[in-house]
Amino acid sequence: MALYLDKTQPLSTKGGTLSSDELNRHATDIAKEHKITANHNDILLTRLNNNFKNITDVYKYFYEKSNNNVPICSASEWLLDNYYIIEEQYKILTHQLDKNFFKQLMYLKNSIFKGLPRIFAVCYELISHTDGRLDKENLTAFIESYQKVAPLTMQELWCLEPILKLSLLEYISSLCIKLYTIQNTWDKVLSFNNLDGDEIAKIVQEHLENMESIDYHFLERVFVYIKKSNKTYENIMNIINDKLFEYDITVDDVIHHEHQEQAKLQMSIGNSISSLRFVIALNFEDLFEELSYVERILRQDPSGFYSKQDFETRSYYRKK
Repeated sequence: MALYLDKTQPLSTKGGTLSSDELNRHATDIAKEHKITANHNDILLTRLNNNFKNITDVYKYFYEKSNNNVPICSASEWLLDNYYIIEEQYKILTHQLDKNFFKQLMYLKNSIFKGLPRIFAVCYELISHTDGRLDKENLTAFIESYQKVAPLTMQELWCLEPILKLSLLEYISSLCIKLYTIQNTWDKVLSFNNLDGDEIAKIVQEHLENMESIDYHFLERVFVYIKKSNKTYENIMNIINDKLFEYDITVDDVIHHEHQEQAKLQMSIGNSISSLRFVIALNFEDLFEELSYVERILRQDPSGFYSKQDFETRSYYRKK
């Protein structure tokens, strides 16, 4: 299976998971960095289709393996159990988004998000630096911090719901690439069942010689294979230990590192799908009014009349 990626994918931000204070500082930093333009495009729609195809391909890949009782990495269970939500939101987004939608937005002239909507960059930065974990507190705090430097337009804030979903599907797609890479490695080791010891040793030797850095996925699976077999495979362990000695690490280090990575990937996918559920349930009318600078100005009406109106009437005044 070949994952469907265009030349702009996948997005990769720097800095890893940040604390609340670090997130807010990061929001002000990127607000200072961003340069905007009104030149619009619908690249996000292309990215949405590509990302959904990636997710779907990986889902089918794991679904087939699960049905055939092939061992699969635990993080894939999140995808198998929740793919229907992703598919549902993709269908909603494709009906929601058209060229007029993208004309409303401001676009970036710089950064890794060059040519993409500014509000998408804001959302994706938040998602990538929280490991996919969104909640009302970090969402509002991040946008508030950004707006202290560069206030967002009403159109950008009004588009938050679909843009957050687009960003989450982008992030889930990047996680699916990692899932597929890991499972592909597992499959390579599963093929050992049909080989003798010398053939396995040759494959392991070649793999270790060709790797540019420690391939934790591969080595951990080899250790699992050896442990489950009735043979010692002393020659294979000697080959591996010689290579690990060059990197000054042990078998236990490899196993510990890989188990940590597996747990982190499982958490990342769980966070992202839970965040998608959060976005689906969120009241974006209330969120819009909480974040809009225009709304704050109008609510200063000395008569107090504005704030007593219903949402539709307030929306009419905001547009005026």
